[in-house]
Amino acid sequence: MVYITNPMKLKALTVPDGQKQLRQPVGDGLYLLVRATSKSWRWDYRLAGKRDTVSLGSFPAVSLKQAKVLLADAKALQKRGINPRADAQRIKAENIAKERAAKAQQIDDANTFKAISMLWLNKCESEWAHSHYLKQVSRLQKHVLPAIGDMSIKKIKRKQVIDFLLLIAGTGKHETAARCGLIVTSVFDYALNA
Repeated sequence: MVYITNPMKLKALTVPDGQKQLRQPVGDGLYLLVRATSKSWRWDYRLAGKRDTVSLGSFPAVSLKQAKVLLADAKALQKRGINPRADAQRIKAENIAKERAAKAQQIDDANTFKAISMLWLNKCESEWAHSHYLKQVSRLQKHVLPAIGDMSIKKIKRKQVIDFLLLIAGTGKHETAARCGLIVTSVFDYALNA
């Protein structure tokens, strides 16, 4: 069996006519599986009497040198009795879960009270008299947004809203506090129903 280790020759490999794939060995049990639309590093191994295959990444994204490092890691797992393919799947699942959690956090962070309240105002602007719209914007900017505007709408607690409304009412502005409470309720309703 001829080993090809030159990256340019590996890149030029194609599937022969009449075949679905080509296995090109590169040494130490590692081979490049060449298909019509992809190339990936593979290693066949035995664990507990059963044959299995682990994928070590796509070529050329994973170079031959990187594939050999991944192969050494997979062989170390095999020697310890750990299935390299199952371990790779576990790591992939953990990474996917982390990515989803990070994306969900980004969405939560982007959905601040201020962002949602601006969407709510845009929706309501055509429904209200211009003077009423300006009063709502003023209340939001003066009282509501400084208190909870930068917070994720999902993380705002009832106590935080009550506390800042009580601060407004404590200055003698009971009507303003009540109207600010209505604004907060309307923004939350909008967020839930949008």
